[in-house]
Amino acid sequence: MKNTKGFINLGLHSGAVTGNLGLVKFALDHGQAINSVIKGILPIHAACCSGNVIVVEYLIHRGADVNIPSCSKAYTGHMDGIKKDNYL
Repeated sequence: MKNTKGFINLGLHSGAVTGNLGLVKFALDHGQAINSVIKGILPIHAACCSGNVIVVEYLIHRGADVNIPSCSKAYTGHMDGIKKDNYL
């Protein structure tokens, strides 16, 4: 999976991995694409792998595609952060 080209990184991935919902909301509200890719990782993958369920729920609510595999070919529903809390 290639990096998304031509987008402005407003901190969506950082917010997703750290559980900073405010930063996630800011990035999305200011135009960062919800399925933007950095180093083969989507924000939903970062949130799942970090166990940030509130961010995962928010990203899904905002339209994140849970069917796009990560660079390691894992799908959102298979990631530990989600399975741990029986979210999906």
